Amino acid sequence: SKFAVGAAWRFSGLVLRGGAVEGPVIQNLAALPILALPGGASDAAKKAHAEIKAAVGDKYVVGEGEAWTSETQAQWLAGCSRDRYVLPSKWVATRPAHQFGYWFFISRTFDPTKPATLSISSDPKKKRVDLVAENVEEFTLYVNDLLVDMDKPFDIYVNGEKKMEGVVSERSAAQLLEHLKTAAPVDPGAVFTARVEVADIKAAEPEEEEEKKDPEDK
Repeated sequence: SKFAVGAAWRFSGLVLRGGAVEGPVIQNLAALPILALPGGASDAAKKAHAEIKAAVGDKYVVGEGEAWTSETQAQWLAGCSRDRYVLPSKWVATRPAHQFGYWFFISRTFDPTKPATLSISSDPKKKRVDLVAENVEEFTLYVNDLLVDMDKPFDIYVNGEKKMEGVVSERSAAQLLEHLKTAAPVDPGAVFTARVEVADIKAAEPEEEEEKKDPEDK
């Protein structure tokens, strides 16, 4: 499970025993069917399972009772299928091993000691891709015809502001092969025919403290 939160795109499903996964990276399991088996009775394990269930939703199955043998677990896994192109999706990185998500590579953060988060949604008909970045300064966006209409220019919005306008991403066999051979996700079943570098993202403005006012001021 610790490996799965950093590379969920490799998995079709996950059999979870105990509660080893904690923290914001639990969000990375949101697209995976999960079979949770009894194995952790501690308060920490129960809390972790509750957080995973909240992230996964209806794909979270509790396997209780003697019916869940090794054979039935294998049958359950055999019925799972990978979603290689999750939309919308949210990815959280807390260390270098987590830098690759379904659609992007987080190449630079403002503070490497804090979690970095990228959320992505797209509407090919509107020719735009929307991203919400937290503690992310630079990233590479991998695209294909599922994410954008690659026959037309598209705009990239980051945190509500138009970051790149009229992006033209021509399909490239060289990019496809490079991604399969050298770039993660190293997944022969994932096809990305173009990439876009997005840099110079503005850091979030610190929240301004409210000015202390004298109660008698008008």
